[in-house]
Amino acid sequence: MKTQLLPFRQSRSISCICFIVVLCTVLVPANVAKADSGSKFYIPIAVNKSTNCQLNAQEQQIETMLVTDENQQRPEMVCNSILSRVARERALDMATRDYFDHVNPDGHGPNYMVREAGYMLSDSYSNAADANNIESIAAGFSTAEAAWDGWMNSPSHRKHLLAEIPFYTEQIEYGIGYVNISDGNTYHYYWVVLTAKSDQQ
Repeated sequence: MKTQLLPFRQSRSISCICFIVVLCTVLVPANVAKADSGSKFYIPIAVNKSTNCQLNAQEQQIETMLVTDENQQRPEMVCNSILSRVARERALDMATRDYFDHVNPDGHGPNYMVREAGYMLSDSYSNAADANNIESIAAGFSTAEAAWDGWMNSPSHRKHLLAEIPFYTEQIEYGIGYVNISDGNTYHYYWVVLTAKSDQQ
């Protein structure tokens, strides 16, 4: 993206400076404003975070359990539209091709799929085509609560979803997918949760 600056007119400089001071006073959180005089802080003028996830009712139920669980160790969580799109596509793919695995029949795992979709997954995560550092899946559970209970009763899924180990604590962006297709597959209900750390975090 190209940017262009217009010449700054001296006659407007005082009003522009006043506007910026007022803007900073309004936008700086109280705890940042009270920082030591030797501290540095940065005020973002524009934030490019995609939070338009458009979750369906079942996905919203999983989201509520994920972000409000009293044992959740992540300091914050943000829904990411790319991760949600990939999670929904993963659920649909498992239902339509009748398989249940972190690796699809083409040999691709979640790390590969989110990168292919444009998510800037941290370089510290595996680049192997079948790698999974970010996904929990469930199948056959007819309700979000049953799927969540299944994950909570599985030590490895619980560690991932509640960030019970430091590796997962940094994965604050998430996406959720759910599909219910009753014909032509084994489980009918497919659930996917992706949590990830972007290089842009």
